[in-house]
Amino acid sequence: MTNFLARTDWIPIVSGVSSWSFAFPYLDNEHVYVYVRNAADDHDAVAPTVYSGTITFLDANLISLVGLTTAQEIQIRRITPSDDLLTRFDTPGPINKLELNDALLQLLYVLQEAFDLALSVQDDLALLSSIVAEILAALDEIRDALTEIRDIASAIAYQYDIGASVPYPPNADDTILTQAIVRPITLPADATGSTAVASAAPSGADAVFSIQKNGVEVGTVTFPDGSTTPAFVVASAVDFAAGDRLSLVCTTTDNVFENFGITLRCARNGDLS
Repeated sequence: MTNFLARTDWIPIVSGVSSWSFAFPYLDNEHVYVYVRNAADDHDAVAPTVYSGTITFLDANLISLVGLTTAQEIQIRRITPSDDLLTRFDTPGPINKLELNDALLQLLYVLQEAFDLALSVQDDLALLSSIVAEILAALDEIRDALTEIRDIASAIAYQYDIGASVPYPPNADDTILTQAIVRPITLPADATGSTAVASAAPSGADAVFSIQKNGVEVGTVTFPDGSTTPAFVVASAVDFAAGDRLSLVCTTTDNVFENFGITLRCARNGDLS
């Protein structure tokens, strides 16, 4: 039998030989199996069995086995789990390239094993139906995982912080931030994801800042009198095109309020190149 992508040829057991090599890559030692059959069996009628002894890895592609006889022959196979994902990306955050590679390699290996099985089906008639069912289930899982990866990557790659840090007490009508927009962005309703901090709370009155698009108010940021916890008000999502101007303008005077920062979280839209 030709050695395809994820298995060796059937190897006769030779007296005095206790280690065997294989060439295919794999994700984990537990994905490497050894199948055993009697050389004299009708191989179209009798399925091979899984080797029940201990597989000892002498190096990444060399294993040692015990308890075999010269009446037997073995085949070393890779069987990548296909009933569930080996890697999951559960929350937005940096994606580890090794974990991403493992997720895609699981897909590649399962597909290789399906191709391998199709080419060598005469060796596996007793296993074919169950393996095909596992492959179909794995493809559903992998499709969902790729959708999840796409959504997480979009959430990470296409969000932008626009911030102002102000150490001095601003006066009414002071512009504390002016940002020229280079690519289209959206400030979401309620300014979701935005934040602001202050080293001390305003004293005597609220500190209110107008969020403006090209000089027109589209929302506010308010530090209530006596509080360092800000309130954002943006009635509906605001789109900024390339060439627009996003500004933060002080609309109240409070000589006590200083050392504060405001960060607006915006999302890219339109052309993402």
